Amino acid sequence: MASQHVLTKVIPPLNFACVEEGLYRSAGPLSLNLPFVSDLNLDTVIWMASEDPSPDFLTWIRANGIKFLNFGIGEITAPWSPDVEINVTAALQALAEASNGRILVTCTMGRHRTGTVIGCLRRLQNWSMTSTFAEYRRFTGGNRHRDRVIEELHNIEQFDRRSIQLPEMDDRQPWLKEAQI
Repeated sequence: MASQHVLTKVIPPLNFACVEEGLYRSAGPLSLNLPFVSDLNLDTVIWMASEDPSPDFLTWIRANGIKFLNFGIGEITAPWSPDVEINVTAALQALAEASNGRILVTCTMGRHRTGTVIGCLRRLQNWSMTSTFAEYRRFTGGNRHRDRVIEELHNIEQFDRRSIQLPEMDDRQPWLKEAQI
């Protein structure tokens, strides 16, 4: 008798990308994305939306012993409101800490709020503004949100890298070893 093979569709979440080794970005995973996300062997999820993640995603996080850090922010305006700046800075602090291991940065659609955090991370990594902006735009869905994109790119450009206290080298994520503030 031939053995039956169960095929599981492996479907990444919307706007998924590998940012650095062990650091990923995406929209909030749906139930159909969880087999894919499971293969990432995450240690931490950084949630950037003011809305709660789906109940299935939260249940999956708890069931897998994954640390859930909620830095939820609403709509981003230029200049940043103090609450938004505090939460983006806190998310970046969490990204920098090696103890958080493999990380997924996510929000509802994985575009603007997630993109802002990743854009500010690129500033910490001393990327050029051109490269940082190109990466940000790749995930924002074209010109539908033109005014919002302009505001967020302004915030990324104005981000004060000195607001981040990077951990000591031994406690820092490998992709931030070269960062100097």
